[in-house]
Amino acid sequence: LGAEGLRYSNESARNTLVGSLGWTILGDELDESNTAPVTQFYEAGWSLVGLPTNAGVQGYKDLFPSATLGTLYRFSELYIEEDSLEAGVGYWVNLQSGEAVTFPGEAVESMTLSLVENWNMISGGGVVGEIQDPGGLIIEGSFYGYDGGYVTPSDIIPGLGYWVAASQPGTIEIVP
Repeated sequence: LGAEGLRYSNESARNTLVGSLGWTILGDELDESNTAPVTQFYEAGWSLVGLPTNAGVQGYKDLFPSATLGTLYRFSELYIEEDSLEAGVGYWVNLQSGEAVTFPGEAVESMTLSLVENWNMISGGGVVGEIQDPGGLIIEGSFYGYDGGYVTPSDIIPGLGYWVAASQPGTIEIVP
């Protein structure tokens, strides 16, 4: 449903309609940007996950109630146990059952991520995105997701984590 053809009888009716659709009014302009909640379904077992919103640091048991205690890990030359997630970082988590997670906050559309030389676990924002690597840091053939086994993804999907290897330290962009 776009803004074309929308009619309202007064300012209050307009604000109610616009608010219910997740839109924002900027002066007389309508901003239909992505403010809808970000939801992702995860299967039981190990999943590569990420925080796709601007909600700040989030406790993993709040986001993933079925997670086995002590099974959230990020990677920085070795696995490091964590108890919370932050945007842009990829994590392993072990879920006891499949669950749909609706992330708090607003979807992050693009982000700059710092990579170290060798392997990195990353995640993207709240919209389907792709990697821009103007410095040529990413080693060809080293971008993997996980879906019961390693896969070569075509896009960065909100709420999922990924492995990527870099030839040297630097930054990449995740963009819609």
